[in-house]
Amino acid sequence: MSSPPKPEPWNQALLPWYARPYVDLQYILPHRFLSAIAYRLALSQSSWVKNFLISQVISRYGVDMTQALEVNLAQYRNFQEFFNRRLRPETRPFSLGPERLASPVDGSISQFGAINNGQLFQAKNRHYLLSDLLGADEEWGRHFVNGFFITLTMDLGDSHRIYMPMDGELVRMRHVPGHLFAVNPITTRLIPR
Repeated sequence: MSSPPKPEPWNQALLPWYARPYVDLQYILPHRFLSAIAYRLALSQSSWVKNFLISQVISRYGVDMTQALEVNLAQYRNFQEFFNRRLRPETRPFSLGPERLASPVDGSISQFGAINNGQLFQAKNRHYLLSDLLGADEEWGRHFVNGFFITLTMDLGDSHRIYMPMDGELVRMRHVPGHLFAVNPITTRLIPR
């Protein structure tokens, strides 16, 4: 398969002054080490650690805790439990039908469209190879050729519980290796693929 086309030029002057140093720092930081620290913090059962993290996310992202099945913050054993909190069923009603699609996550649609020649167009003028997103599993990728895609984005304040919006059985999971970068507009614009 050929490489995706180069992104269209855009005006980097529109980015804040700290954009380039912020992205450059991500290349030199020890990604796995920082992820390990974040993992430990997320699972910490220390009340002051978990309460601080939860209150910061609620305050900064305007989390509406009346939508959560458990509204009492003290009941969450750690930040991870809060992060994956269950929502009240009535807050996300849906009806199935031939022209409807239920979302597997509490987030928003950032991109959608057709898969053309094994490529998907994503935000910030970036094209991605379908095989790259599927961990170079070309056999599995054949199922999606000339299909459609939807990219769902979750903010830190969204519940990160993943639902199965249809009857089915999970038969396979695949780890797609790669570098761990921040997911935000600056990083997406300046770090390709």
